Amino acid sequence: MRGFQLTFFTRQDQYHADQPLPDWLVKKARSMGFRGATAIVADQGFGKNRHIYSHHILERPKQPVEVEMIVSEDEARSFFALLRREQLNLFYFKVPVEYGMSRDFE
Repeated sequence: MRGFQLTFFTRQDQYHADQPLPDWLVKKARSMGFRGATAIVADQGFGKNRHIYSHHILERPKQPVEVEMIVSEDEARSFFALLRREQLNLFYFKVPVEYGMSRDFE
């Protein structure tokens, strides 16, 4: 099958609808019937403001998190429409992919 890898970049300390934003993204993908989504916590990183984010023992975790999902074109459109309705503005990348199960590959 063909579709897209969507990867969203956020941090553990960012919240939406009273829950951590990475959790919200994964739960929304699940509720929309997507095949899967994964939140990956990074050791450190920086974004457009050039500030280095990482985990510090004495403060709330600010570690970067990538949320990845493989979706169809229609699912991608639906997810971005949801983000607009929720007034979320996240950095992302969208890459065309071929996906499936290894046992079905020919």
